[in-house]
This record gives sequence, C-alpha cells and structure tokens, in this order.
Amino acid sequence: MLLRHNVTVRNRGAKAKYQPRSYSRQGLIQSPAGIRMPSADTIDPKFKTYIENTYSQIPRDQFEKIIDNYLTLIESAGERKLPLDAVLDQTCKIIFRLFGFREILIGLKSRDDFHYRYVKLFGSSQESSEVYRKIKYTTEDMISQEKFPHFKTGRLSELDPVEGLPEYEKELFTRKFQLGESRKSQDEFHEGDYMDFWVRGTNGDLVGWIEVLSPSDGKLPPRSTVRWIELLASILGIAISQRWADEDASKRR
Repeated sequence: MLLRHNVTVRNRGAKAKYQPRSYSRQGLIQSPAGIRMPSADTIDPKFKTYIENTYSQIPRDQFEKIIDNYLTLIESAGERKLPLDAVLDQTCKIIFRLFGFREILIGLKSRDDFHYRYVKLFGSSQESSEVYRKIKYTTEDMISQEKFPHFKTGRLSELDPVEGLPEYEKELFTRKFQLGESRKSQDEFHEGDYMDFWVRGTNGDLVGWIEVLSPSDGKLPPRSTVRWIELLASILGIAISQRWADEDASKRR
C-alpha cells in the first residue's frame, strides 16, 4: 500500500509543478521518476549514532552551557503567561550557575512613583535584605557620576568601586571591616565593589537593572562575562516591556 504526498519537482527552464511522492511500507520512498530512495529505516546505524552523538543536546563546554541556558530564558521570556517574578528568578539562577556571582540583585522601576527599587535579592543575607528593601533611587541617582562614581565596563554596564560607596550603602555589606582595606591586586573584586547592568525596555527607557556582587574567585569578571550578562539584561528588558504592555492592554479593556 502506498501513501501519496504532493511534492514540488523543479525542472530547468520549466515552471515548477506538483507531482506525487509515494511512501512504501518497506521503508523506501518512491520518487516521482520511480527511483527508490532511502528512508530513515535504511540509514546506516553507525551513521545515525554518529549524528546523534555529534549533535547531542547535552552541553559539552561552558559556551554551550551558556547558549542552552539563554535559549531556555528566551523561551520563558516569550511565554507571557509566565509571571515576571519567575523570569527574574531564572535570570538570577543563570548568573549564579554560569558566572560564579554569589549575590545577584535585580531592581525595577515603579510604574506608580517612577522610583527604582530592589525586587530580587538572590544570595543576600537577611540583614542586608532588610536594608535593600528600604532603598529607592531616582532617575538621576541611576546615572549620576557625582553621587555614585563609576567606570563604564560596556554598553550596558558599569563598575561601582568601594572607593565611591556612599555611607548609607555601607550597611549593605556584612564584612564592613574590609571596606577600608587596600586592594590586594588590580583585578580584585573588593568588598564593597558591585557591577550594574542596565535593563532597558523596547523603547530604550531604563526599566531596571541587574547588580552582581561577591564573585566566587574574588576577581573582576572577564570581558566575556560582562558581555554575556549584558545580553541577559537585554533579554530581560524585552520580557519586562512585553508584560507591561499586556498590563496596559488589560486595563484598557
């Protein structure tokens, strides 16, 4: 018994036209010209095994782990029914697993008073979390070099060194005795240092930020890590914009 499917046959100098392709139960495909073609059942098992092993979906190195996690986050970000809080949790866990930061914070812009506040405190101590939740920033605070001296580290990131730490922010760190110590090396991530990654919406507005502290190796991150986290911030910006747009549309109904 043959199952009929239409396929396109292209001939040089002639218009494409549809001709039926036939599939037999013996695992062979009958081409329009009657030529027997191999199906999956007739492929060499060794070749099949080679392809399956070569293109396995299991990540084999750090680069593939990053891509795998990012694809998962993109899928979550695009699933609008998934709460934003779940996407933020996933973002924190990705940074923790892949880039070794033990403390990851995420802040968002309030749509009520337009201040910026911390909403995710991954890895923070209870004492520090209580202080973080009381802090709010204005738009000027977020970009001020005078209030928060910083170094740009990328298109969407900056390093805020302990040397420019405001007094009230010193309460956020558990090892306060280390804040005044000299740096042991140029690449040390000193107690009191932190890096911010700007989260911008689809219209370019600053809708939040990711803040990372306490790298497991005690060193400033390599350039590649900074770029990868900037990409995370961009993905997060799209997810936030989508959900805010959905909220606005729901209110108008």
